[in-house]
Amino acid sequence: MYSISNNVNRKFIDSIDLANLEIETDTGWHPVTKILKTVEYQIWTITTQAGLTLECADDHIVFDEFGNEQFVKNLIPLQSKIQTKFGKFGKKTCEKRKYFFFGNFKV
Repeated sequence: MYSISNNVNRKFIDSIDLANLEIETDTGWHPVTKILKTVEYQIWTITTQAGLTLECADDHIVFDEFGNEQFVKNLIPLQSKIQTKFGKFGKKTCEKRKYFFFGNFKV
């Protein structure tokens, strides 16, 4: 199955092995085996009309209203709609923030 994450060149600079930890995904709960520290990414903050917020890297993938994968950096403020585990919500705001180290999870 094709995923847009295949188009991202991630640079991992450190990793920590984990055990007995799970993360909730779009397909349920799955074990987390490592936390990977990445190079610096642009951080975005998404706030939905329902008041939910997400801080994530510019190349973080969310699902649009039709279930398609979208990079956060490609979303259009006040127009794009994303899905959450609580349903589909319009995106109220989407703003760039400062650069800092953002750890990604390898599931």
